[in-house]
Amino acid sequence: MIRYKIIYTMKLFTIGIIAMAAKPPHAGHVKLLELACSECDVVYAFVSKITRARPNEIAISWDQVEDTWINDIVPSLPNNFRFVPTSEAPVRKAYELIESSDMHWKIALYGRPEDMNSRFKKMPSNVTIRDVNLGPFSGTEVRKAIANDDYEKFKSLMAPQVDAEALWNRITQ
Repeated sequence: MIRYKIIYTMKLFTIGIIAMAAKPPHAGHVKLLELACSECDVVYAFVSKITRARPNEIAISWDQVEDTWINDIVPSLPNNFRFVPTSEAPVRKAYELIESSDMHWKIALYGRPEDMNSRFKKMPSNVTIRDVNLGPFSGTEVRKAIANDDYEKFKSLMAPQVDAEALWNRITQ
């Protein structure tokens, strides 16, 4: 008689939370979402609909990136992904979800170390700050490529599922 060993796998976390501006969304954002989906039963991405405008950088609006999110990124992610565009601050939405969650759930907050430690303080014991650095991708570099009219650099910072040319055209027109 052959005996089969059944291996039960469980995700590390019940809920994953990502709060971001993501204007424009780039390969680092997508890698972060994919990682969270692989580690969590359900992942909530709270994405700001407010125009991203920093001094000396190009301003990018939700209207310019919405199509990329809806048609390129969201369909490429697993079924445990929940996309929540918001006109409220994404960090506030993350806190609200944590506050309304069951204390027995394991919750992970995902992001870059420099962002996480300043935005999320005094978390309940069931919350893990998941400091993640997924390489050289940054919104600043993407916006710099746009400002320098450097489409090739811009394209190199995009995830494979993103129609870089369409996004470029929406941002630069």
